[in-house]
Amino acid sequence: NQFNLTNSRYNLAEVEQMTTDVNFITIYGKLLDKFGDNGVISVLVGKAEGSTLEILIWLMSCRVLQREFENAMMDFLIGECQKRNIKEIVGTYIKTKKNLLVENHYQKMEFDLVEKNGEAYSKWNYLLDDSYKKKNNYIEIIN
Repeated sequence: NQFNLTNSRYNLAEVEQMTTDVNFITIYGKLLDKFGDNGVISVLVGKAEGSTLEILIWLMSCRVLQREFENAMMDFLIGECQKRNIKEIVGTYIKTKKNLLVENHYQKMEFDLVEKNGEAYSKWNYLLDDSYKKKNNYIEIIN
């Protein structure tokens, strides 16, 4: 819950539907490092409408925070969006008592703030173009 940007919850049937629907991008990340196999530690789901992708879920295990795995997830997401000719990514942060650690996540990922309601809610936008520079410098992505 520390890295859960919207605190959204989905049941098994909803998740299964997302993984088979072509309008969704679903990504999961596993981390294997010198400390061992951490298993699945991140999930990212976005829904595409036209050339825009709305991030519905971005979760990451708190035991791997500060190890730049979020950069690898962002790089992979950008690659998937480019394959689908998506030009804009929209993300939302909804503040909870537990997720204060990631309140600046979208800012760190170089999204632009487009809407804010006090400290409780913010909406972010990332415009894709050819100038995207990979954020991940350490993690090998195996697809």
